[in-house]
Amino acid sequence: GLDDELAACAITIQPYVDASLPSDRYAHVAPIEYAQTSDLRVELLRADPQVLGLSEPFTTTLRRRCVEMVAYLALHRHESVTGERLRTRVLTHADVDASLRTLANTASAVRRSLGVDARGPRLHPVTSSGLYVTHGLTSDVEIFSTLIARARQLSVNDAAPLAHQALLLIKGEPLASALRGFEWFLAEGHGARLARDGEWAALALHHS
Repeated sequence: GLDDELAACAITIQPYVDASLPSDRYAHVAPIEYAQTSDLRVELLRADPQVLGLSEPFTTTLRRRCVEMVAYLALHRHESVTGERLRTRVLTHADVDASLRTLANTASAVRRSLGVDARGPRLHPVTSSGLYVTHGLTSDVEIFSTLIARARQLSVNDAAPLAHQALLLIKGEPLASALRGFEWFLAEGHGARLARDGEWAALALHHS
């Protein structure tokens, strides 16, 4: 529905298919998994962010905040996150920081929905110093970045299968349907890195 001038400036990302080659060109390449099968996965490479594998759905009234909080914790899962950072950077709205009660209620809903495994609650109890720690949580953004990082170390032909796997993770414009929140995703550079890595992956496939 775009006019021709605007359409000429648009870029559409689709799974790479080279018509001159068999459709199963990369069928021999084993998928690379960086998460345990028991891990929950946050999907942000799509219009509507989702958390897959929940023990129970998020509380309806807190769902948006819960998804965003889990997304932040997943992208920072190798570090301890302070409650203050969650209040002021993640759960804030209209430049107003979330209250301690909002943080506590959201964290409780998240902990309940993430459930437990052999190691206990996937969202650990808050530490005495106010830190939020998780386990058993991953994201498509992390998998995408890991694939691209490995591909960049290889020759063009060897990198192509990994670039192909990475691009197949993209299911739509990231966070396009998230009308509120996720300002931190852009402010921390995640969006810019995705755009850079996506462009590199597309070029790697083109030149393979």
